[in-house]
Amino acid sequence: MNQAVRQAAQQLTVLLSEENASLRAHRYETLPASTEAKRQALEALRLAEEAAESATGEKVMPRDSEDQVVADALRAELAENKSLLERAMATQNRIMGVLADAARQAQRPQGYGARGTRGTNAAQPVAISARA
Repeated sequence: MNQAVRQAAQQLTVLLSEENASLRAHRYETLPASTEAKRQALEALRLAEEAAESATGEKVMPRDSEDQVVADALRAELAENKSLLERAMATQNRIMGVLADAARQAQRPQGYGARGTRGTNAAQPVAISARA
């Protein structure tokens, strides 16, 4: 791996580490900004690898122990990021399910009124917005 690839991989590793820290601390408000930075870092790594492969005609691979450390660190952060994002999405889905159930309950008739007729729920329709 040449210097450009190593630097791009290190930059992506740093961004993933920061995002992972935010995910562990449940600071989800930082994710939109980190997602764009992560996309740009991934693109920089892809372009650096493409340039290196074009120059040498070989697939980019770790050449020495320093390269291997960089590659291993990136793999570890990627695996943790995947796990943390999956957990966050599962939690969000559970929360949305609870809110949807509560909204359905709020819309149900409440039973029988004083004159033996079915009562109605005076609650207004509920709208739920899901923003990740």
